[in-house]
Amino acid sequence: NKIVIPEFIQAYLEDRYWMWWLSILLLSLIFLYVSVRVMFALPKIVYDQLTVREAVMFSLEKTKKRVTVYAWNLFYILL
Repeated sequence: NKIVIPEFIQAYLEDRYWMWWLSILLLSLIFLYVSVRVMFALPKIVYDQLTVREAVMFSLEKTKKRVTVYAWNLFYILL
């Protein structure tokens, strides 16, 4: 199930496009943070019939100071 990138492609990309890799890594960390912060919004919208604003505010309050805990829980679920 792993995707393997050939060595010569990795070497080429590491030598020439390290800034792209850095930006992709940074963007993925930002998206991870945002997705963890708003992960409770969609169930609140669907099941509790809250507005989007109310659901996002609820999710932000629930994940306040607990982002790393929820991120690790999502990581364990994905494994």
